[in-house]
Amino acid sequence: MLIVIGEISTDHHLQSAKKHIKQGLRSWDIDLTLCDLNRELQFFATRHS
Repeated sequence: MLIVIGEISTDHHLQSAKKHIKQGLRSWDIDLTLCDLNRELQFFATRHS
């Protein structure tokens, strides 16, 4: 998955964007036997924080 957003000018905007992206992804109805979304989001947050 690739998420493209505009330029982030402040840390506040970055944190807000991350929050909205996480909320949006968590709203998807997925089959947990195929993808553990919480694990994937945790991995994403670890690599991009």
